[in-house]
Amino acid sequence: MSGSQFFTYLTYGTRDEAWKIFCTKVGNLRMEPDENYREVWQEHWKGIGKPWEEGTLRHEFQCIYITQGTGWFSYKGKKHRIVPGTIITLVPGIRYWYGPDDNSSWTEYVVGFKGEYPEDLQRLGYFSDDNVIKDVGLREGFVGIFTELVEIAKEQRAGFQHVLGSDIMVLLAKINYQTQQDSQLHEHELELIEHAKIKFQEHLYSTLDIESMACSMNVSYTTFRDIFKKYSDLSPYQYFLQMKLNKAKELLSEGNLTVKEVSFKLAFDNPYYFSRFFKKKSGVSPSRWNGREIETDLDFLE
Repeated sequence: MSGSQFFTYLTYGTRDEAWKIFCTKVGNLRMEPDENYREVWQEHWKGIGKPWEEGTLRHEFQCIYITQGTGWFSYKGKKHRIVPGTIITLVPGIRYWYGPDDNSSWTEYVVGFKGEYPEDLQRLGYFSDDNVIKDVGLREGFVGIFTELVEIAKEQRAGFQHVLGSDIMVLLAKINYQTQQDSQLHEHELELIEHAKIKFQEHLYSTLDIESMACSMNVSYTTFRDIFKKYSDLSPYQYFLQMKLNKAKELLSEGNLTVKEVSFKLAFDNPYYFSRFFKKKSGVSPSRWNGREIETDLDFLE
């Protein structure tokens, strides 16, 4: 498998339950287009004998965040579209399936949790089995929380459950805040945004004339930019660059490509611009991303 995955089920005790929210599972999966999601799923359930056709039935709350790839989510006999920036919020007792489209790369984060706090939110209507798909966009705030959840779950130091529980509370608050903001957008505006995000995903490894794309959607670029900024606080071009940046971080973390190779793979104008952009947005140079030294021909930028 050329991608990567991390899944762990976590222990909890009476002190953790007293916190009113505790974490049961944390996971992160990255897949390349030529990998088989079904095989990964079956490997995950190896030893339990759970067939793919039965889907998954959970007795916990879950949040699943898709940051790369297009795919589908199926439950209650309906199939829903997934694009980058989709968060799936699940209540206990839902049977569901989800996965990437054929030949699509895929990155997902998963967190499972229980406790009186999410149960209260469900009773108040913040969780519902009729509203599980939420489009919150690609946001560093969400990625940062999920990344921290993974890192804490890997180390499991003393008191880790309380930190995980607090992070999950922040995550739920951010989801609620973002969905309220997005409710201010009209249906035709949301359709434009979803169409654009799919186009951005398709052109991660190439350039894209965003003004021409807006024209092809029968909307002026100025109008399209205003709609997109209302959705994400970023212009369409900035959002597209953010997607490329997220992909660059994944490629650099894998350690198989040099900085220059990643730059060319993602169709940046030149590796010097890519390195300056990466350092400005990430706070570190690409050759030192994730604390590892990566081969680079751009030493004077370090």
